[in-house]
Amino acid sequence: MKYCLHILLLNLLLLSTGLAQEDKATKVFTASINDSTDVDVYLRYDNNREPEAYYCHVNTAVCEEGLCKLMVINVYWDLLGNFLRYALPDGESLTKLDHQEFTAEDHEKLYKILSDKGSILRDYPADDLIERQILTTKTTDVKVDAVTSATRADIKDAVVSGAAYSTYVLWHIVNGPIASEIAQHSKPFLTKERVDKMFYSENFYYQYYALNSIGPEDSEAYLRDIIHLVKHGVSYIPYFAIEKLPASAWTTDASQRSLLEYFKIADFELQNFILDRQLLARIAAIPGPLDGATVYEVGPGPGGLTRALLDAGASVVAVERELGHGQGLDLVLAEFGLDRVVDLLGLGLALGRILVAGVLLDSGLACGLACGRQPVVVGRLTIFARHGLACGILGGQARPR
Repeated sequence: MKYCLHILLLNLLLLSTGLAQEDKATKVFTASINDSTDVDVYLRYDNNREPEAYYCHVNTAVCEEGLCKLMVINVYWDLLGNFLRYALPDGESLTKLDHQEFTAEDHEKLYKILSDKGSILRDYPADDLIERQILTTKTTDVKVDAVTSATRADIKDAVVSGAAYSTYVLWHIVNGPIASEIAQHSKPFLTKERVDKMFYSENFYYQYYALNSIGPEDSEAYLRDIIHLVKHGVSYIPYFAIEKLPASAWTTDASQRSLLEYFKIADFELQNFILDRQLLARIAAIPGPLDGATVYEVGPGPGGLTRALLDAGASVVAVERELGHGQGLDLVLAEFGLDRVVDLLGLGLALGRILVAGVLLDSGLACGLACGRQPVVVGRLTIFARHGLACGILGGQARPR
């Protein structure tokens, strides 16, 4: 739903900027949409003569339930061949059976359907869209056969009700060979400069394309752009952007502050994604080899990072302000066959690999814990911010990793 609303807003913006002005377009190729109809595809340019979008004018017959009607519509694609919007010329409308015009809800559903490149309509035969049944009724001594038709149940959500064939035809125009040819045609002008601008586009596909253009060796150079998409990415882009973050994003002060500002307001699902086991394994590797090392984890929460640290071979001292916040540790302890130990003054004793403090340690006790050692301190950004960073918690004797 969020993505659908975003598409609608983007299309309104395109309308307001005069995308449909034909004096800024150039014909680039001709394509066939069926056995008898060809369409010319144009490339639109913005006011700076930069490639902006593709479009074509469609005028084709759509036959449904023995009735044929003319569909006249303009279709628009982005530079990667993804559906942007459609527009109806003056005096034209999309209609359903019995000549009923599309409602606002029908148009919204059609936008969502056309934006779904993986729709069931891709491989569905047109002849199977409608299920026909023969009903036999008896009037006096005469039997009469009647044929009834209905959209197949398995595609009802993939078409606009009462306009199955129109939806099907339009989906294949939007997502068929024309889209592929557009993508090929755009390749020569997808320069580094233009792709870099895609990080700051409002287009989901542009953001995704820009992220995928970054190789592992380039993630450091694109750190600012990746963090921008963590904060402002469309739909699921922030999740993809987090996967692209280099290790330095979790260690440098500037990057930590930038991410922390966002994590405070991020939705729960995105916050929870940070606990992903694979991502946490990468975080646990930032301090270097931990096999046999003692690691003080401030604010273990549900134990996601704790698990990653244990996987890396560390002995973990988990410091929790309130035991209720550490209940998720039980699953981690059980997974590794460890006991949960609450021992406020005995943190240095060999009572187990994980020990949980029932209250927030004051700086004096923490200093006693750290003095004479070179401890590794880890924790979530929000915990460090809430408690003045780990160096404050450990009396200045340890530097947070």
